[in-house]
Amino acid sequence: MKKIIANIITGIIVFLIWEFASRLELVDPTLLPPASIVFIELVNELVTPEFLLHIGATLRLLLGGFLLAILIGTPLGMFMGLNRTIDSLLLFYVDFIRSLPAAALIPMYLVLFQGQTARILVIGTACGVIMAIGSRAGVLNMNPTRKEVATLLGWRPYELFKKLLFWETISEVLLSARIALSTSLILATVIEMLLGARYGLGDVLINSMPTDKPRMYAVIIILGILGYLLNMIFKLIEKWMKRIGLYK
Repeated sequence: MKKIIANIITGIIVFLIWEFASRLELVDPTLLPPASIVFIELVNELVTPEFLLHIGATLRLLLGGFLLAILIGTPLGMFMGLNRTIDSLLLFYVDFIRSLPAAALIPMYLVLFQGQTARILVIGTACGVIMAIGSRAGVLNMNPTRKEVATLLGWRPYELFKKLLFWETISEVLLSARIALSTSLILATVIEMLLGARYGLGDVLINSMPTDKPRMYAVIIILGILGYLLNMIFKLIEKWMKRIGLYK
């Protein structure tokens, strides 16, 4: 409760500093409109059906790329952690893609694919390497004795995953997934800004920048709220998984 009160007080202080700095022209009001005007714009946007379509479009893009990253990156990282040959063959390329600016993938995927598919693949690739590295680390850090027992028992891949890998790697996988989810929102916004879209928060942000500063700042705040809510939802899922005993 104390934390919530402290956050509210801090928010009020920031709001007042922003409001008076703009009203008293300590900063240029055309560049930084008063906080009250921005928040009125924010409320107006959130009750506009068209703006909800923008939010939905961004969510579809980021979740599509995020799910692709989990489906591809997680098993890839586990295979790399389990097999030294596969690891030695792929680790350089995973690290190379991880070091590559994600925006550099956009032209390549636009040439090879089209529209929404290319956008999702950019996010899926950039976040997939995050999942691969986290899953690999989870496998490499698991209890060596348990791994030896599984080998001696001759467990099949399905049994190995169900009885050992899932339990040993879930903490690292969830941590990587949280990072990948935040990265997905960043990339979805950047892609919409760079490529344009009929709907999407990134497109609204870049188009409002030259002439409609209140809307620009409102969208920035909405993106922050969206990222925070996604992170909170992820935390709730983690707590639920702990409560039912999936991991400690």
